Amino acid sequence: MSLNSRTSNSSVILGQSQYVHFITPNAMPLRRLSDDYVFRFGKLLSFLSRIDVVVDQIVFPQRGAMRGEVEFLCAVPGSSKIKRTLDNPAGLVPYQEIATQLPDLVVNWFNYYEEMEAILNLYFTAIAQSDIPVNTRFLLLAQALEAYHGRSDRFFNVVQSPHEFEVRRDALVAAVPEGERRWLREKLNFANMKTLAQRLNELIADQQSYVAQFINDTERFANVIRWTRNYYTHYGEDEEDRIDRGVGRIAQGADIITYYFQMRALLELIFIRDLHLPASAVGRVIRWVNQMQVVTP
Repeated sequence: MSLNSRTSNSSVILGQSQYVHFITPNAMPLRRLSDDYVFRFGKLLSFLSRIDVVVDQIVFPQRGAMRGEVEFLCAVPGSSKIKRTLDNPAGLVPYQEIATQLPDLVVNWFNYYEEMEAILNLYFTAIAQSDIPVNTRFLLLAQALEAYHGRSDRFFNVVQSPHEFEVRRDALVAAVPEGERRWLREKLNFANMKTLAQRLNELIADQQSYVAQFINDTERFANVIRWTRNYYTHYGEDEEDRIDRGVGRIAQGADIITYYFQMRALLELIFIRDLHLPASAVGRVIRWVNQMQVVTP
């Protein structure tokens, strides 16, 4: 980190610039260094600080006769809109809480990103400070939660064992006329996969004691996420199908924003557990989501 100042006739403005020095044992392509190391490390800082972190520049020192620095020029989407001033930000994890474990955390983060890249990309896109409609943010987080369940070795993707399902499927296929069997088999090929609601219920159960502090009816939460995801993906439901026990099945307006915050909190709790972050981070997520208030005109 470096400090700088700028003076005028009426004020003195102090600022600081942060930088990270990467040292690689072997030469590698610039794009790989940028995408696989600089970009991913920036995402770790974004997650821990709850601030959009972007890369202003990448420079390479030169030795020998050609002393100095060479800048790697590349487009950084969103950098022109990034907030450059900080108003006492409430980060997820202060540095002092992870100072001793930071080296291990950085290594774990890069390994975790390698395994969960698609899920993390969905998450960071959904929470980015950009003009993304809330419906799209909702769908991104729903997809991230579903993909995490399918990717994690902590959960099973299927309802029955493959053998039990095959026996059941083949019995159903054999019971219909031969001309319909191929069609029915194709329709049943994915019938053993868990629904989004089932996956959400298992993710919630994994974090039950924490989730209960910001979601009152977890079963309805899982169902509404599923119904809403299906509706905004397919737009195939009739109006009467959108009503459940007299309550709207599809989250809209202020409700969809509330569900967005709750899904984001659930996903962050999962990341905190996987990365072995301090328990204090869990408390901050719960306080954050409970403080979110949706203001409607």
